Amino acid sequence: GRRAKTSPEAPAAAAADAKGETSAEVAAAEEQTAADPEAVARAIDEHQREAAYDQVIVGYLLQIADELRTAEGRDAVALRGRVSRLVGSMKPETLRTLLSMGNDARQRSQFVIDATQGMAVDAVLELLRAAAEVSHQTISHSMLRLLSKLATHAEHDTAARRGDADEALRENVRMLVGQWTLADPNPEAYSAVLEGMSRSQATLAATTTKPTHPVEDERLLQMALEVGVAGESTWRAVEALVSTGRIAAVIALLERAPRAGVAQQVWERVASVDRVRAMLDARQPDWTTLERLVSKLGLGAADVLVDALDGSDDSRRQTHIVSILAKLGEDAGALVVRRLPSARPETQAQLLALVGRLGQTPEGVDLFQWLRNPSPAVRREAIKLLCRRPDAREAAITAGLLDADERAVLVALNEAAIDCPRSAVSILMSRVDRDDIPAPLRALAIRAAAGVQSADVVEWVLRFTMVGRKSFFGGERLAPKSPELLAALSALGTWWRKDSRAAGVLERAARSPDAEIRNAAQTVLRRPSSVDRGSITMRAVEES
Repeated sequence: GRRAKTSPEAPAAAAADAKGETSAEVAAAEEQTAADPEAVARAIDEHQREAAYDQVIVGYLLQIADELRTAEGRDAVALRGRVSRLVGSMKPETLRTLLSMGNDARQRSQFVIDATQGMAVDAVLELLRAAAEVSHQTISHSMLRLLSKLATHAEHDTAARRGDADEALRENVRMLVGQWTLADPNPEAYSAVLEGMSRSQATLAATTTKPTHPVEDERLLQMALEVGVAGESTWRAVEALVSTGRIAAVIALLERAPRAGVAQQVWERVASVDRVRAMLDARQPDWTTLERLVSKLGLGAADVLVDALDGSDDSRRQTHIVSILAKLGEDAGALVVRRLPSARPETQAQLLALVGRLGQTPEGVDLFQWLRNPSPAVRREAIKLLCRRPDAREAAITAGLLDADERAVLVALNEAAIDCPRSAVSILMSRVDRDDIPAPLRALAIRAAAGVQSADVVEWVLRFTMVGRKSFFGGERLAPKSPELLAALSALGTWWRKDSRAAGVLERAARSPDAEIRNAAQTVLRRPSSVDRGSITMRAVEES
């Protein structure tokens, strides 16, 4: 015969009977809760957990779920609503306890599958969460959010969309739970669910003109990356995020992706030369995101970056671009050198500086041609690069000392201070004697030349320390304080202290009433190393 319908209040009554309560008490309980599934849920929540009690509750829930699977008519609708309220009102820990009874994974999965056909969508999600935890299955936060979104459409959207969403939700839950008995279910189960949800999302999107929300697009992309499956909805989400300026969020998700497959596909869509060009054309580029994008493209982005550098007069923008280029590494040097001839003079100087920053000058590059460039900035950078080559250092210093640009002379002087070539001494003496460079540069020239051990050098340095004619009455005296005097004293004290003439001058300076002169006579200069090049040069530029 036809099976009698089980009410949602039956679990409480049957459990009471199993406990041995009187039929009158059971009847009273049934009468009190007949129209209040929340009260039944509260009673089950508050009852002390006992195996017999819980087993009876589970038995009735299984029976109800099975009946709802095939129930029809108005009574079935009412029953479905009341049972759904019962499940939805239970505490999560109560649901987990009931679903763990007997430790029968197949029974548990079957119960959830039956419930998806008969219960309201909110109850289905509650059961899914509880069953997943009891079964030690992982459902990502993004997956649950998308299932919840379908549930919302199923409950509150237009009639046509409610049907589509309701069917999609139930089908996806059935597919997901149906594979929980596999040893490693997530890849296959998630893949099937994601493909189905992609179709569901496409169906729902086709019935509305409302734009997607960036947060929802992020969640959809995150889920695709987690499960390693992408559909049309994934690509729409990626394009929506990029077109609305959310490319930083896309890259952040890609960098944390647990699987490489879909992530690589998304990277291929996002990381392109055209994308880099578009970001560089923005009024205020997102430099951090741009750098991450370029790091993915590698040398493929170098030409676009050089184009942007050559086309900009904004110093801050140029600094950012050079910094990104530098992070491409030494391999970028060959491309940078190839772009030198066609670039503007200002860009040429920046590219030469970049080659120096990369640390390795590409082979076969003629840097000497840039020493003759009309742009002083280009010549300065060429001097710096050539000074790093032992076979070209002396020629570069000589060229720099003869340059009409004072900052080029400064670069050469700082190199000479490290180790002055003998061929540069006569140039240093000549420029100082002609007085055609500023006093700070003359002082640097005296110090640089003084390090060369030669009689003519010490004689020349001594000329800056004394004035007046030497006579029987002692007419010779220290020269007035100047940058040249202080430089000469410190140079004599460092390299010529054992020379009798130098020792006499230093003794006089040590008795001077001027503290600066006394300190210069006692100073022992430290010969700068190649490591000091940058800091010395910048300091001297500021002083000059």
